[in-house]
Amino acid sequence: MQKEINNIEELLAEVTLLHWYFNLNDADVEYWENWAAQSTANRAMLEEAAAVLQTFHFRDDLVISEERINTAWNDLSDKMGEIQTEEKKAKLFSLSSYKRWMMAAAAVLIMIISGLYWYSATSNASNVKTEFGQIKEKVLPDGSSVILNANSTITTGAFHDGKSREVWLKGEAYFKVHKTSTKDRFIVHTNKVDIVVTGTQFNVISRNNTTSVYLKEGSVFLHAASGEEIHMKPGDYVEVKNGAIQFKPAKDKSILAWQERMLVFDNTPLSEVAQKMKDVYGVDVQVDAAIANKAILGVMPNNDLNVLLQSLEASQDFKIERINNTIKIMSN
Repeated sequence: MQKEINNIEELLAEVTLLHWYFNLNDADVEYWENWAAQSTANRAMLEEAAAVLQTFHFRDDLVISEERINTAWNDLSDKMGEIQTEEKKAKLFSLSSYKRWMMAAAAVLIMIISGLYWYSATSNASNVKTEFGQIKEKVLPDGSSVILNANSTITTGAFHDGKSREVWLKGEAYFKVHKTSTKDRFIVHTNKVDIVVTGTQFNVISRNNTTSVYLKEGSVFLHAASGEEIHMKPGDYVEVKNGAIQFKPAKDKSILAWQERMLVFDNTPLSEVAQKMKDVYGVDVQVDAAIANKAILGVMPNNDLNVLLQSLEASQDFKIERINNTIKIMSN
């Protein structure tokens, strides 16, 4: 049964929201994604909560676990109960004070579990976000550049000579990293892996509990949450999912075509094509089970969802119906 959440304070007070944010529990990830899909208000609230959590920046050596979060939450809840009891005795307790405590609890909990340090609104941290169907390019303080695909967010920390340059990514982005005179590391943090470079070009996808990295040129080291480390060479494509790191075959053109607002399908299962549309356009795509594994082959435009659907339908033996943000792909 879905909970009734009325505001951002109540949402941040849900401990399982942290399981979703850190991708620690598949059931909780699915729960909150389904909750967000119920309404545009829920989706907006979840995105706002994620934006709040993104303002906390993590130590490189930090290991976040579900157990650590739950233990901290229980300790904090006990403390909050003591405070509320004292307020009631003094006849000071009210719903508004409870909400303030819950909001504070969410913030304090994050700091307890991870020893985080806080970037205030006046710091050098900044966020860049793209909407569904939108692509943006940004030049970073060190001269590096990033192209951000649709439905993506990148948070940058303060860049200082002689120290690691750090960014946090949700979604998909292509990085061109500028090498500094002091050879400072450039680290891209995702929910599954840290990507460590000095100067290189690479593509990162961090969606749906999976991180994929394609190295265009240069050298990349991947540090997985499991502690495993691998060295990538140009042309390598690596997927990190369910704790496993796998090298997979990949084609440069297929992976990077999104920058030209194109999609290249090379015997891609229709179910993966549907997921791509969900990620880029924020629509609900329903595929008949009988054709979910049907292989799609071709190059299609990706600058307009309706044109993409028309191209997809014209090239295959199935029909597509769209009603607002719901798309049904059915066998003929």
